[in-house]
Parts: sequence; structure tokens; C-alpha cells
Amino acid sequence: MADLYLGAYWGARRESIQQCAERLCRFLSTLSKQDQLFSRWYRPIKHKNEVKSELKFKKNEELVKLFCDLRKEKDDIDCVLGHSAQMWNGEEHSHFAGLSITCGLYSSHPGLSNVCLVYLPADLPGLRKPEKLVPVLSGAATHWEPEWGGIVSTTSRNVRNLPISGPFADWIFYASKDYLPMETIPNDLRVYPVGGLGKIVVMKQEPVDASQPEDLARIESAEMALGIERLRALETERLELYSQRMQRLEERRRRRRQKGTEITPPPAI
Repeated sequence: MADLYLGAYWGARRESIQQCAERLCRFLSTLSKQDQLFSRWYRPIKHKNEVKSELKFKKNEELVKLFCDLRKEKDDIDCVLGHSAQMWNGEEHSHFAGLSITCGLYSSHPGLSNVCLVYLPADLPGLRKPEKLVPVLSGAATHWEPEWGGIVSTTSRNVRNLPISGPFADWIFYASKDYLPMETIPNDLRVYPVGGLGKIVVMKQEPVDASQPEDLARIESAEMALGIERLRALETERLELYSQRMQRLEERRRRRRQKGTEITPPPAI
């Protein structure tokens, strides 16, 4: 598995398992055209000696079953947290690719989101070329309609100590026009429109090298110019306010419980 991965994120959007399966079907069909390593997908293997079970992802009913099977395993969790699915391409080591989806989540908690993650193979041909990965990200943007996403270096993200929930930019960044208009884009950044949905911005010709201060400085400068840093600060503040509100609510509940267990002394005779 490569250091690079694709992440696409969006907030509360209530969708049925059928709707999520339809989105996944379209996305996998698009992804399969990008490279042979994305042409086949399998159910997760739970046991060492388990035989691989290939997903017929062009059959919508099979993807519905994939979501439903995991739902049964976690039937104690309300569907407010959406529907999840995982799969892999059946390959190992440097050819391994994985995919994880959460779709249909509609919780109001600001720390939760819907997500599509694609773990890219280390030996994916053209892995370090934007021309190879922009179409992959464009497919995710088209079929999942996320608020933001990108092609990200795990090492770069960790060095910068960024929240996984973001938003943040790394090598290649996407934002919907409603989430972040990006009306003013520096001339040294390459831009790819995604239909009428949003824009993909390539920060540099090769992935970010977290050991190079100039690479990190370039990304930070681009984040400020595009408004990503400001939006991340607002999201962080929103999460902090939510946490404080929950703490106050829990404190009130605790006090009520204490009052309920207090023994009222008998009246004086």
C-alpha cells in the first residue's frame, strides 16, 4: 500500500442503503477504467484460510447485500451513523488496494462525516503523476458529491499534525463550489473543473515531500490563498463549541441523577 490515499468527505446526508449502493456501483465502474488494479474487488477476509469472494459490483443488489451484511453485524448502532462497506482488490503487498465507505450518515455531531477512502497500490502505474490520479479523484467527486477531498500523503498529514476530518490540502485538493468556492486561485496551481460540482487543484507536479520545508511552505501558502485554513479554523471552533455544549449537558444530567438519589430526611415530629 502506498503512502498516498484518496479521501472524500461530506457532512450529514441521509441516504438509504439502496442509494448508497447505487453511488458505489457507479464509482467502482468509473474506478475500474482507470487501471487493471482497480478492475476487481472482493469482500473483506475475516479468517486466514477464508477463500476470496469476488464482488460483482456492476450488480446493484450485490452491493446492497454488502452494506446490509455489515449492518447486521452492527445492528446495535442506529442508522443515524449511516451505512458502511469495505473491500479490497484481492492483491497483496505493493499491488494491494483497499476501499472503505461510510454513506448515509446524518448525525449532527460535527466530528462525524461520510467518507470514501481509497488506499492506493504502491506499484500503481503513474502513481506520482497528477494525470493519473486527477481522474480518480474526479470520479469520487462526481459519484459521491463530497464537500471536499484530495490525494493525500499520510506522512505529510502526520508531520503537519492535521485532523483527519479536515478540511486540509495536500498534493491534490478538491472542494465543491458550495463548500469552498475558491474564486481566486494562484496562477502557479493547476485547476481542473469537475462538471458543475467543484474544482480540483493540483498543488505541485509531484506528491508533497514532508521532509522538504519548501514543500510544506508551498502547501500552507496555497491553503491560505484558497481559504482552506480559514475554513478549517471554523470547523475546529464548531467542534469545540459542540464539545463544550455536550459537557454542560452531561454535567446537568449528572446533577439531576445525584438529586434523584439523595435521601430526603423525614419531617420533624
